[in-house]
Amino acid sequence: MKKSFIKFLGAVALVAGLASSASAAYIQGNIRFGALTEVALTGGIEGDISDATGLDFTAGYNATITGASGNFAQELTNSLLLPPLPFAVATFSDFTFSPLPLGGAPVWTVKSGNFSFDLTSVNVVRDLDKGFLSLYGLGVVSSTISGLDATPGDFRFTLNGRKEDTTFSWSSDSAAIPEGGAAIALLGLSLLGLEGARRRMKA
Repeated sequence: MKKSFIKFLGAVALVAGLASSASAAYIQGNIRFGALTEVALTGGIEGDISDATGLDFTAGYNATITGASGNFAQELTNSLLLPPLPFAVATFSDFTFSPLPLGGAPVWTVKSGNFSFDLTSVNVVRDLDKGFLSLYGLGVVSSTISGLDATPGDFRFTLNGRKEDTTFSWSSDSAAIPEGGAAIALLGLSLLGLEGARRRMKA
């Protein structure tokens, strides 16, 4: 019985060690943006979404935060307190999406600097008849807030306008995708270990 109990303690210690290594504080929630300025297409024929390869944003604060949840929600409050603009804003950076640069591309940063997003993969959908272009991608959400770790996230960007235009209206949103699978697996391991130890101790 003593031997079984020692094995049980070893199993618990192993699970505890794994739990501590997997206890990263992932970013939670989503954030939505609306355009403060228009965006221009780059690559191919000017104003033609059929062969556009990138996006050219107006320099400076070019997006407003229209909604947020989870860890992002505080940005709506923080940005209202920071001059010079009395509402929550962000900066989108120019980037090429077809193809996406090797290693990805930085896409947006909120005004406070607390959160930013780097795109690492992207799919492009074009509707030439409606002048509609959408980007669906994956990347990494990062934060300068102490205790929050870089987290996988998704990215959606919608652009629309006439083919003859050189600039287009747009909107975008991103959501953090915390890796919860490890925590579930650890819980299962610990329950199995406890049940096994209970049976050995009864025997």
